[in-house]
Amino acid sequence: MIPLGYGIIDYILGGVGQVFFMGSPLVGLVFLIGLWANSWKAATFAIIGSIAGGLVAFGLGIPVNTVYFGIYGFNSVLTAIALGDTFLEKGKAAYAIATFAAFATGFTTATGIWFAGIFGLPVETSAFVITTWVFLFAAYKLGGIKLASGGSPAKQRGTLVKDQKKEGPVDINEFTAWGFIKLIFTGIGQVMFQESWITGVLFFIGLTLASVSLVPFAFGVQYPIYFAGITAFIASLIGTLTAILFKADRTSVLMGLYGFNAVLTSLAVMGVFLGFFWPIEGFAGSPINFLVMIFAVVFSSIVTGWVGSITSQWKLPTLTAPFVLTSWFVELAAHTFPGIAHLVNIIPLLIH
Repeated sequence: MIPLGYGIIDYILGGVGQVFFMGSPLVGLVFLIGLWANSWKAATFAIIGSIAGGLVAFGLGIPVNTVYFGIYGFNSVLTAIALGDTFLEKGKAAYAIATFAAFATGFTTATGIWFAGIFGLPVETSAFVITTWVFLFAAYKLGGIKLASGGSPAKQRGTLVKDQKKEGPVDINEFTAWGFIKLIFTGIGQVMFQESWITGVLFFIGLTLASVSLVPFAFGVQYPIYFAGITAFIASLIGTLTAILFKADRTSVLMGLYGFNAVLTSLAVMGVFLGFFWPIEGFAGSPINFLVMIFAVVFSSIVTGWVGSITSQWKLPTLTAPFVLTSWFVELAAHTFPGIAHLVNIIPLLIH
């Protein structure tokens, strides 16, 4: 049965917050404000996606507390924003497709939780990636699904560098100090497809508000996530610098596309699914985890280039596939390396 009352607001906001692994209604609300600051449609689709994923879970028997925590909502949130406001030609057809795809992602999420759980891994955003790619690939055969033409570049892009007309790989010296800071925040905003440093700042604020221990729902006792905002900023910085060092595509760098997978990777492998960089409140932690996080962030930028070289053959986005692959790579390795601090095994709690 689907419970009514204020709890339904909690599960909607929890699904939005869980995009960054933060199952907190307050954090989800700040994220929605961040989306609304750049695109009211993106904020609307985030709500639609969270509702859709939650309804599928509620309707098919998932325990109420698990749904409230946003576990079945965040993949649907990303799918709805991606199809409804980003990669499909805007219009009634795209809105209907995005809504349907958000419901479909609820099933993909359940499948992903079961399959990833076999290997002791979290589903992360793999359900969103698979479902969204299905619909984008289908556009080549189904005339009713139309890919977006690209549109005009975000106005802020030209404010990041001193010479807007220069071509070729970006050099670090091209940036103004404020322009580079805006790019780092844009990398955080791109987690939800927003090329906006203002959105990134608001996401940063939301992540920082998550520095208190989260109320345990589906995860049982969850590791307190401290300094999530600064961790995301560091990750976006390192991911972007790695892309510049390896001379990544200029437009991709200036759009912040080498920041968002790094952000998600950093949060996943330090403080969410593995330990933080020191023990706290009885939970595992180690300075080695910080070094592992730095390695994972750098590697995620390399994986972003690799995945991009494949998906570009079909003119498709990489989405968060580099994050999923990188974090799974590190999380599987952590099962073997005793020096990497572990948290409790959340997989059985999600499946049952």
